Amino acid sequence: MGTLFIDPDDLPNTALGDLQLLQLFLAYAYLLYIGCQLISDGAELLMLTPYSKLVGSCILPVLGAVPDGAIVLFSGLGPNAQSSLDIGVGALAGSTVMLVTIPWALAIYGGRVNLDDRGIPKYAVPRGMPRLSPPENYWNSGVTVASGYAVVLTMALWMLATATPYLIVEIGALVAEQKNGGITNQQDVDDDKAETLALEESPAALVALLVTVFWFVAYLCYQYRCAYGENTTTLEERQRAATVNTVNKAGVGLVAAIRPVLAAHSKRAPPVATLSFDAESVPLTGGGGAAASTPTEDAMLKSILTPFFRRYDVDKTGTLSISELGRVFADMNENKSATDLRSLFEEYDRDKSGQLSFEEFVLGMKKYVAAKDPNYSEAEEHKRRKSGKAAEKQPVVVASPMVAGKAGLIPEPEDDNEDEEEEEMPEEFAAQKFHSVDEQQRAIKRSALTKCVLGTAVVLCFSDPITDVLDEVGDRTGISAFYIGFVVAPLITNGSELLASYTFALKKTSKSMVVAYEQLLGAAIMNNTYCLAIFLMLIYAQNLYWNYTAEVLSIVFAEIVVFFIVTTFKVHTLKTAVAVLSLYPLTVVIVYVLENFVGLS
Repeated sequence: MGTLFIDPDDLPNTALGDLQLLQLFLAYAYLLYIGCQLISDGAELLMLTPYSKLVGSCILPVLGAVPDGAIVLFSGLGPNAQSSLDIGVGALAGSTVMLVTIPWALAIYGGRVNLDDRGIPKYAVPRGMPRLSPPENYWNSGVTVASGYAVVLTMALWMLATATPYLIVEIGALVAEQKNGGITNQQDVDDDKAETLALEESPAALVALLVTVFWFVAYLCYQYRCAYGENTTTLEERQRAATVNTVNKAGVGLVAAIRPVLAAHSKRAPPVATLSFDAESVPLTGGGGAAASTPTEDAMLKSILTPFFRRYDVDKTGTLSISELGRVFADMNENKSATDLRSLFEEYDRDKSGQLSFEEFVLGMKKYVAAKDPNYSEAEEHKRRKSGKAAEKQPVVVASPMVAGKAGLIPEPEDDNEDEEEEEMPEEFAAQKFHSVDEQQRAIKRSALTKCVLGTAVVLCFSDPITDVLDEVGDRTGISAFYIGFVVAPLITNGSELLASYTFALKKTSKSMVVAYEQLLGAAIMNNTYCLAIFLMLIYAQNLYWNYTAEVLSIVFAEIVVFFIVTTFKVHTLKTAVAVLSLYPLTVVIVYVLENFVGLS
């Protein structure tokens, strides 16, 4: 690396040299920011795949921790590893504390809504009415995570559990320090004493490293079970919402959108039953095969079709007429001619009542999905017919629910008073640019992988030189490298998490606040596992000694306070935000007092 980058030690210790050092820092910081953004953008693209639950809880936090882990890693390499490691521990502590304070407070500020007379956030408001009025309503507003309190609580518990390796290595360090001059007499350590401390602390560092790896693997396995285990409600709901969103907003036909989801379900569960409402069973695989569907397939199909069915069940009788069925097909981007529609209606209306029950509708749509070519698009076929590329031209039933509403045929859909948490499809991946959803998914995954790999490469490339720059800044200013790493490094490496959580919160729904909190707690868990594992590996492999008692106490203190807030207060107001925000400078003060007045290392 030395031949590729300017060594900060070679810069003159003059005003001009200081200016050059600042320029180096700004250049490296900007390049690191670009790398972090590439990783963030790649992870966001992965959220558009059918496995967004696993991506959001595992892949995104791991990728987000790469910059912090890289700074920790490179700070512990080289001839002056013991002293430069202060940059790494500063980055680790600063990142962990910042993630559960500054973006947490900003999320409360951005996501707050008016409180009712009971002090509960009012998310249910009439359509078109703002949830926060007036915008300057600072003290009678707040947020809640009631819709996903169990999720946030579980993540907070994981955060505390994964902090235990700090205590393990700290206990070992305190025992070694007590035997070698006392706990409060470790400010000036010579080489011989450092070697003795490293040797005596080594077993505790190894145990803590193993525990950290255990927690890391356990967390990933837990999230995997949540996504693919017996209780897959959350994943299925997100898949259902994503499928409905794809049909409603991306212009993809129902068949093309639903097949990947149903295929994933068929791989997860054995075919033990078929969907049947006193009628023959119909496989979803198409081609007239005898493959049976699974209960999860049937449940997913029902959940996907329910919003389309209910929207046009105007009289709430639980049945659809032929004209209503036409609008359902049109809303699903499966436009039908009058002749085709009547034929399908008669086929689906098994009891010949002239109305379709929900069971008849689901069974009919199941046959429709099974029989249709997955790469066939009704929308494209309709375009070809209009342009004269198809011979048959027949009148098409009303295609737009908005038009139908204006014509007085159907009312406007009822608002559920809470915005759906749906991912917007980037223009470059718009459905009309691809022949099938499979092709679209391949393009998304390819782009996501490219961005993540490129971003990781940039971060790994420039983490080492910026660590040297920060170390040199500390030497020239006389400021401890820890404080520089604590304040400066997180601003570079965690900007994407801060922006993402604030953006989620701006949706001003309870669900979006759950997502924001879950993301921040997940990032803290990654710091407690992924980044700390790198740190402990350096301590053990490089024969370094642990002299970070004050820093550990500040990290654990911040995480305990945040856990207390999560478990104690169901409604978070700006007063809560101020309290959380104050933890950031308070932890710096704690470290300063413990090191300079108490005498801790």
